[in-house]
Amino acid sequence: MMFSQLNKLNMVDAAELKAYINRIVDDMDKAQLAAMEKAPLGYAAKIRDKIETLLEAHYRETFEKWLETERIVCTPSFRLPLAIHPTTHTDIYARSLYTAEDGDMNKLEEELIVELTALQNVRWWHRNIARQGFAINGFIKHYPDILIMTQSGKLICAETKGEHLKNDDSREKIALGQAWRTAAGKDFRYYMVFENEENLLPGAMSMSQFIDTVKAL
Repeated sequence: MMFSQLNKLNMVDAAELKAYINRIVDDMDKAQLAAMEKAPLGYAAKIRDKIETLLEAHYRETFEKWLETERIVCTPSFRLPLAIHPTTHTDIYARSLYTAEDGDMNKLEEELIVELTALQNVRWWHRNIARQGFAINGFIKHYPDILIMTQSGKLICAETKGEHLKNDDSREKIALGQAWRTAAGKDFRYYMVFENEENLLPGAMSMSQFIDTVKAL
């Protein structure tokens, strides 16, 4: 039952998966075996979580190795569409790239956009549509919240995060964004933006720090 449930992980070889499950079961004592027999799907979920953690570590290690050896490179392949059709939209903010932008914004994103509209060196901003727009594709696939073009030609990717999201997912996105920035060149920037300066993750910025940085670009 556990193997049938876990064999849906199409990134894992079936024979290796079966051997991994067998090793786990072989190491169980009688009490653990009895508990597993009562709730095999619950144990399958725990094993799936462990496998996914191992896969994520493998993806990142391989990505970093391939980036270092130039097996992975950045190339100018993405082109913004002539028009967008977000499910919800807004046209109340100045300097937007499109006539109407994606209106599915949280409070922090709205605050950031209001600040951007007051900066003279911002040519345009765009609310990137998740799973449809621009993505940084590496050991994870990351859709930054907002794209910004400055008058000097710098393209800035900004990811906004609430205070409760100072977690491993945010750390992974910062690491990928910084790797992309380094590989893409001097005209590209990536920043993760929190509202306040308290306990910032390494590589992240507060809203005020970010706005000051954009002004200088």
